Amino acid sequence: MNSENIKICSALFQVSSSFKKWDTTDTAKKFLLLENLISYISSDTDILLLPAGFINTKNNIAKPAFKMAEKIVRKLIKKHNPKLHVCLGIDGLNKKEQFALSINQSGIIAIARKFYHMDASVKLAITPFDKENNKERFFEINTKKAYLAVCYDAFGISRLKLDNPNCDFILNVVHGFDNSGGDSDFARKGLAGAAKKWGLNVYASAVFANSRNPANWTAGVRWTHGNNSVKDYKYDDIRIHPKVDTFMTAFTTIYLRYYEE
Repeated sequence: MNSENIKICSALFQVSSSFKKWDTTDTAKKFLLLENLISYISSDTDILLLPAGFINTKNNIAKPAFKMAEKIVRKLIKKHNPKLHVCLGIDGLNKKEQFALSINQSGIIAIARKFYHMDASVKLAITPFDKENNKERFFEINTKKAYLAVCYDAFGISRLKLDNPNCDFILNVVHGFDNSGGDSDFARKGLAGAAKKWGLNVYASAVFANSRNPANWTAGVRWTHGNNSVKDYKYDDIRIHPKVDTFMTAFTTIYLRYYEE
């Protein structure tokens, strides 16, 4: 096995409650959950991918939460797995601000502001390649470069016909899905569309609310179908097959998907 392979763990959270209750869950409780998760996952994990809005500052701006997240996550990484990179979403101003951060033992190494949304309700990045707080939205790990995408950014890559900025894979923090659906289209069209456009693998994490079942959802997507339309393919046509595990807590069931990049 190539020692340079990057081991990615995508965490799919299944909660019995609504998104509103998940969003308003106390931040301290979220970080306690994160510590339990980091101590549970495979010790050779390089990247732990968490959903968009994992931290929600409600009606406050998001940026003050960056330093708080950096301090806590650095401490957890140093305690449990010094080589780990944690990628998580932080929302602010009642989701008008949406960010993804990558944090390792040295601190925040990448920040992405959402650049694509279906309406004008979100304060978007000026371009899909802007710095945020003087941080790039991509980072290098084991000689490869990862691009951070926030939820609908996956659709933006294909719909805006963006060129690949020399990245090797995409990490997509996604808010999630409830009983209204949307999970199938997101994977088959959004993730697959980005994989097709840039010719690389896409990995995603999301919350499944109201006990929606994420067991069959493909958190890892590759495209092998040339110029054909993404609309013509099912999960099994785009799926990267992972090693699977499940972490049970009183608060949520976490479906773990392990990939090698």
